[in-house]
Amino acid sequence: MQLSVRAPEGDKELFRLIESHNKKRPNMGIHDLYKMMYQSVLGPGHIMTDDAREKLIQEFEGVEASDEEELVENISLDRSIVRINLRPFKFRDLSVDKLFEAMKKSAEEIRATKEDFIDLWSEVQNLCSYGYIEVKIRKFQVWVEAWKYPLGSHSMVYETIYKPAYRVVKKDVFDGIF
Repeated sequence: MQLSVRAPEGDKELFRLIESHNKKRPNMGIHDLYKMMYQSVLGPGHIMTDDAREKLIQEFEGVEASDEEELVENISLDRSIVRINLRPFKFRDLSVDKLFEAMKKSAEEIRATKEDFIDLWSEVQNLCSYGYIEVKIRKFQVWVEAWKYPLGSHSMVYETIYKPAYRVVKKDVFDGIF
């Protein structure tokens, strides 16, 4: 299902960001857009648990090296937060330990709040077109509010087709380390 957004009245950057990801991944759904927007504001903090390094290593070892996708993929309006795709990362033979260092430093530096995310998510909802997608996003919003705006997961469709393997970091931190 391709997301459908209206041409923006005021927020052209948000529109462009959503459209760029939608063009790369036309099967991106509301769950996937929500997750990207969540990460674009709150960064990698949610993944920085006691076993974050081990999970990174395990996922890194499980992906095949490839240069068929971007290494660095912007996910934020101000271009400060990015996804580092693990397949091209592995293809370039970059250091997983340094990537983990970038994740830790990024999580420490990001000061955004869940309220900041909720404000952005409201803007995203305003861009969604009328009709089918609007009904779906309203139903999704009921779930999101009931669970107090959790991180969420990628949709099964997105997982199956795109096999996402990435880590979220601040771009300046990544650039400084690599």
